[in-house]
Amino acid sequence: MKYLQIIIAFLLMSLTVNAQTPMSVLDAVAADYKKKGDTEIAFTLNSSSKGTIKLSGQKFNISLVDMTMWFNGETLWTYVKENQEVNVTNPTDAEIAKINPYAFVSMYRKGYKAEFGKAETGVHHIVLKSTDDKKTFQQIDLRILKASNTLKSVVLTTRRGTTLNIVVDSYKYIKFADSTFVFDAKKYPGVDVIDLR
Repeated sequence: MKYLQIIIAFLLMSLTVNAQTPMSVLDAVAADYKKKGDTEIAFTLNSSSKGTIKLSGQKFNISLVDMTMWFNGETLWTYVKENQEVNVTNPTDAEIAKINPYAFVSMYRKGYKAEFGKAETGVHHIVLKSTDDKKTFQQIDLRILKASNTLKSVVLTTRRGTTLNIVVDSYKYIKFADSTFVFDAKKYPGVDVIDLR
């Protein structure tokens, strides 16, 4: 009787695991991100460039060595250090999806077919394949840590076959002021501000 209970419990656990779909995993990641709130993520871009992204809902601040971006949910300020200028735009959702790594966690429901990739220990490998040949990113490979429901890496493949590889180095959960997501001209004296709106 005891062995029968163990076998039944094991079978039920197996059914639960097998019932997971790529969409249910992504739904869980999206829900977890919303629940945790403001987040700072350190990342490595294409194995060489270090950066950070600060997220609060739809708002973000991305810092790289040669560029900084602020997005307050409507306006995007892009500072390019080499040019000593800031471009101001009101980007579309599609343009934001190209910039914000976490946009891929929620955009999976529009224009992409999700499937599991190669099995990896402790990781959900999910492949998003575009259903539209005109989309900039034709394939998005997501690796999500099973234990924490957090993004480990994103590999983006464009129509031209080039790839962009983002690896998450660490997470911090910090409450940010709204000013974190707005360009402050006082901190960048002498910089040209070009309004492209």
